[in-house]
Amino acid sequence: MAEELANAISEAARVMKNADFLLLASGAGLSADSGLATFATLTAKMGAQLGEGVTYDHAAGSDTMARDPQLFYAFWLSSLQNYCKTEPHAGYNVLREWRLMLEGRAASRRAEDNVLSEPEHPAFVLTSNVDGWSSFCDVAAPGALAQIHGCIHQWQCGGAPSGKRFPTFTKDRCCDDLFEPPSAEGLNFDAVPLRYEQPPPRCPKCKDGWLRPHIYLFGDGSRFINKEDVTGEQRFRRWQEETLAALRAKSNLKLVIVEIGCGLRVPNIRKRCETLFAGSPQGQCEFVRINPEATDQKFEAKPTVFVQSTALAALENIQSQVLELASSQ
Repeated sequence: MAEELANAISEAARVMKNADFLLLASGAGLSADSGLATFATLTAKMGAQLGEGVTYDHAAGSDTMARDPQLFYAFWLSSLQNYCKTEPHAGYNVLREWRLMLEGRAASRRAEDNVLSEPEHPAFVLTSNVDGWSSFCDVAAPGALAQIHGCIHQWQCGGAPSGKRFPTFTKDRCCDDLFEPPSAEGLNFDAVPLRYEQPPPRCPKCKDGWLRPHIYLFGDGSRFINKEDVTGEQRFRRWQEETLAALRAKSNLKLVIVEIGCGLRVPNIRKRCETLFAGSPQGQCEFVRINPEATDQKFEAKPTVFVQSTALAALENIQSQVLELASSQ
């Protein structure tokens, strides 16, 4: 296993050294080395704070806001505090360095060929994480980020609950505006069970609807605002199209997809990575998957390089070899 991992890290470093375009795709496993819980560990980590028999997906769910606001707001305000107080690990610095490296290469290509048609950003960040760290740590350049599940640092009108089992809401959200998170003043984050005892925070615009995180919640459907400024779905689609067009125009260009910490419970990022890899010109794309858990399941394609490791260790080891390769030139 040690030899297999070492070989995979060396191959990933070689791939990164030759990259012209880069997709940095991440799930909860990227932030886990900083101490944040993943989908697989969240219920166990919060334990008794959630309450007996309560799972994280129930506490975080869209209907729970209306039916058990004390649990819902305690969960999300506690999550917000964790994201704000936790220090991102050093792997985010590595990802930023990779982005800057690709931007330098793109600038050199453009200086040599001023008619070269390429995407504005050679590196793009696609994430299902809602912590905002890809932006906070400058992993993503402005305009090159898609947070497909939203971000906890913006909140939206969630509509007005009915107080009844059905219909759950008497009014839908009043607008598509985003707002600052509410205050968590008075919430005892160490309480067992953890419950929010204040009145639910209200939408600053309509004063009637309840504020909720701008996050795609379990059971959300159309309640979530697919705000392009945050989710970046159209940006990512354009970047894919422009990158693939650049690859087809010049056969010596290479795309590298680095997928980090993406599981199968919510496989949205995995699917997008595999789809892009499968649709890329043959021989012009490498697909690196970093994950401590191996799986044979695929949606469209398997990675060309599998690094079976946690995110931080893999990123630091790959970067060490990238730097060695660069210095030996």
